[in-house]
Amino acid sequence: MDTTVLLSIRKDVSVAEETADQLTLLAPFASLSFTTLTLKQVTPALRAGLAALLDGGASQDQLTASVLEADGISGLYRLNFYLRKLFERSLLCHTVSVDGRPLATFSPLADFGQPYRADAVDSTKTYVLSRFACCRREKDGMVLECPLGHAQVQLHTPEAVALVAELARPATCDQLAAQHTELPATAITGIVNLLLNAQALSEVDAEGKSAEEANSTLAQWEFHDLLFHSRSRLGRHNNPFGKTYSFEEKIPPLPPVKPAMSDVIIPLFKPDIQALKENDIPFSRVLEERRSLRNYDDEQPITDVQLGEFLYRTARVKEMYHDEKGGVTFRPYPGGGALQSLEIYPVIDRCANIPSGLYHYDPLNHQLEKVSDRSVHVETMLQMAWHSILETSRPQILLVIASRFQRVQWKYSSIAYSVILKDLGGLYQTMYLVATAMGLAPCALGGGHSDLFAAAANLDYFAETSVGALVLGSRAKGTDMLADHSRPSEH
Repeated sequence: MDTTVLLSIRKDVSVAEETADQLTLLAPFASLSFTTLTLKQVTPALRAGLAALLDGGASQDQLTASVLEADGISGLYRLNFYLRKLFERSLLCHTVSVDGRPLATFSPLADFGQPYRADAVDSTKTYVLSRFACCRREKDGMVLECPLGHAQVQLHTPEAVALVAELARPATCDQLAAQHTELPATAITGIVNLLLNAQALSEVDAEGKSAEEANSTLAQWEFHDLLFHSRSRLGRHNNPFGKTYSFEEKIPPLPPVKPAMSDVIIPLFKPDIQALKENDIPFSRVLEERRSLRNYDDEQPITDVQLGEFLYRTARVKEMYHDEKGGVTFRPYPGGGALQSLEIYPVIDRCANIPSGLYHYDPLNHQLEKVSDRSVHVETMLQMAWHSILETSRPQILLVIASRFQRVQWKYSSIAYSVILKDLGGLYQTMYLVATAMGLAPCALGGGHSDLFAAAANLDYFAETSVGALVLGSRAKGTDMLADHSRPSEH
């Protein structure tokens, strides 16, 4: 069986402009610093070679032979110059094939990666799959990605997928060849070379410890965190990015304000904002005294008037505009694209004049909609919140913050969940500052049970569920604003 490495230009690259002796290639902005590459002095033989690279690929030997025959040494020099430029711009893919059958393809996703090495494999060394490597289906094939690198490896055959699975345990190329006799040893080495260039393999020392495990920086990253970080920022992927409106004319956008969840309504108190502007305590004092407080006044719990003022100052709709893209709202806290996907669900244990239960806050009409009585789900959420605040005082109100994910996903690609978490941070800080100005006791929680909340509110987990929570109550008598800052909330 004959093993060949084919070169090809990335499938997302197209010809933007073509003249008699010049060719300009266009690449997606999200993946590269420079989106165009112009190749000059293109002869017919060189044009044929570039066409082969754009359509399936060719080996370097094939390209060299055809260009050398037509253009001589000067054409070969020009070909190598083109290939070097394609390498530098991360536009060149490498495919390991056996008897014309492609097994796996290395596709660079972005620039700033390490230069591709055709001889990265050391046959005497042992390798193991990175714990950050992710293998998934894309269209009708399997792909392997690793956020340590800047490339993707397409796995075209079951044999290639099986070889990757075998690397879950440390192995040398010779050991892999002995276990996978259906492939020639040269093909196995070739695939291992692709994986090494994608940073998906780690070298293992004589004591069985991988280089990845020995790296104290990488040791502190968890798989999902590093993958999320690399995919929600530019630099290590070529996915659509930012304001793409991927679902326009396919799925209607969600409305800017969620429709009412119940006809059981509790109107809330509205404070005089103008009076607060004139008489509220100074901003610098509020900012300096902001703290997480976990002790509450059990004799005088928070009131409906205080809850109304708090929600009005933190989360009401101040302005709303409708358009064909779903409309936007402006609220006291910042929101990416003014999409404002966050919804607030007060889970009330004790609040003067409001029965215990689960409610939804309507930010447009400034009122509560009753979702459920004090069910077992509500009781469990309050119990978990109590544990999260170190079991100091029983939470009076747990403000569960959910997201209507598709409000953001409809507009943004790659960054949607990242935008939601940024919005959550803005809302957290706004809640902290308002609670401090009002003399209330706030404490944001670092975790929460999203399935439990979705069950409590009868929501589709993938359409809307919790992304954050904050405990709110009346401040315990004698609480020093600065006394509780040294005790971080448990996550």
